[in-house]
Amino acid sequence: AKNAWTRLNTLVDSYGARNARSVAVDPRRPSTLYVGSAANVYATSMPVQRSLDGGRTWTSIAAPTPLPVGALDGGRESFCVRVHPKTGELWAVTSCYGIWKWIPG
Repeated sequence: AKNAWTRLNTLVDSYGARNARSVAVDPRRPSTLYVGSAANVYATSMPVQRSLDGGRTWTSIAAPTPLPVGALDGGRESFCVRVHPKTGELWAVTSCYGIWKWIPG
């Protein structure tokens, strides 16, 4: 409805929280949304989520918790996510884990 708020039920993390710090929309596919989140006082288990249906359903695109030996923890504690307008690559800036790129496929 116009002029009305709609809550998007993103995934809850291992503490039952729905943290969100940043949202990005893929300009080539407007129904593809990303949410980056950081809990700050603990490492959230849902740092990057993706919706392919305009926010109705969400999946985690983060590495599993606990992290397998030798696996990269890309996107952990993401406070800013952006989508490259030409390539569709997702870029995530994290609080203290660097900058990560994720290529949808």
